[in-house]
Amino acid sequence: DAKVGVDPPYLRISVESEGKSISIYNVPSAPPISPSSLERRNALLSLLSQEIQPQASSTILLGDLNTSPWSVFFKDFIRQSGLKDSRLGQGLRVSWPSWFPVGMIPIDYCLSGSDFETASVETLSIKGSDHLGLLCELSVP
Repeated sequence: DAKVGVDPPYLRISVESEGKSISIYNVPSAPPISPSSLERRNALLSLLSQEIQPQASSTILLGDLNTSPWSVFFKDFIRQSGLKDSRLGQGLRVSWPSWFPVGMIPIDYCLSGSDFETASVETLSIKGSDHLGLLCELSVP
């Protein structure tokens, strides 16, 4: 399902694996460059947490959320959605801006529900991007 009635739009894909439904979200968010873009990002996080929470255990969310893991908005999103950050126990894995290594922060995410365990998380260079990519390997225990 492409969610185009929100700003910015996001994508949710549902797949079946061994008789279980898994929801995978690809979420971009507005860069926080103005008060209105901050409001849009925070509204998106709130909307997503409400949508994800009922099926959080079988959900994966990937995307540039334009917020750090220390942000109160991110912490609220994690608490309300029921997802967990794949970085836990894997190191900080900073992702932006790739052109300024000493000032990089983690704003790109692989979040997952309780049905998944993180096997590994790595960053990788993406030609032409100011972000590093995240390569996350998730497993089902």
